Amino acid sequence: MSRMRIAGGLEVERPTNLKGADLRAVNMKLADLRYANLEAAVLQKTDLRRADLRDAILLDADLSGADLRGAKMTSADLRGVIGC
Repeated sequence: MSRMRIAGGLEVERPTNLKGADLRAVNMKLADLRYANLEAAVLQKTDLRRADLRDAILLDADLSGADLRGAKMTSADLRGVIGC
């Protein structure tokens, strides 16, 4: 199983299940979240600049006020996303 890097060098094995996680205002700039399950996650005001969200599941996630500048979101599941 491959690994992913999140905020400050933390590495997590993929696929990562963050379903329903409260990640409000977390600095996830440059995070590698490919294939992550972020379904119904709270990402309000989260810094996701240049994060890699390719193929991530963001179904019903709350991205209100999130900074997504430069984020890679190819093939991400954005159904029901709030604030995007």
